[in-house]
Amino acid sequence: MKQLPTAEEILNHFHFNYKGDENSTLEAMREFAKLHVKTAIEAAAENASVKYVHNPKMSDYNHETAVVDKESILNSYPDGNII
Repeated sequence: MKQLPTAEEILNHFHFNYKGDENSTLEAMREFAKLHVKTAIEAAAENASVKYVHNPKMSDYNHETAVVDKESILNSYPDGNII
């Protein structure tokens, strides 16, 4: 996984380049959120897995249905990545 800038690094970048006004702080927060949301979605896409669950409505031949394992998505991007 690529190394993303920390919240502090982004905030410092925007404050240095835009003289620390309120708009630069908001922009820094937006940039930080965008980077992490995009990376989290990519991680979820790469780490999603399928599990098979019993489905009595299926034919006599096959009683299992493939479903996306929700936990594989929820656990794909740990909170510890957001620093």
